[in-house]
Amino acid sequence: ENNTLTESLDQIQSRNVYLPANSRWVDFWTGETLEGGQTVTKATPIDLIPLYLKAGSILPWGPDVQY
Repeated sequence: ENNTLTESLDQIQSRNVYLPANSRWVDFWTGETLEGGQTVTKATPIDLIPLYLKAGSILPWGPDVQY
């Protein structure tokens, strides 16, 4: 069995993410607040996407509904 793709994905352990200046940013997963104007290194296992929200933003969140 060829596990080349799996091996490649396992090697990706972190990503650099630039947070634009003049804002504060909140890590969606941890709630940590960070100042903008910097690049942060975020651990990225295969099941996690680095996601930062601008502080004060409204993120609609609720149960799935059928219209």
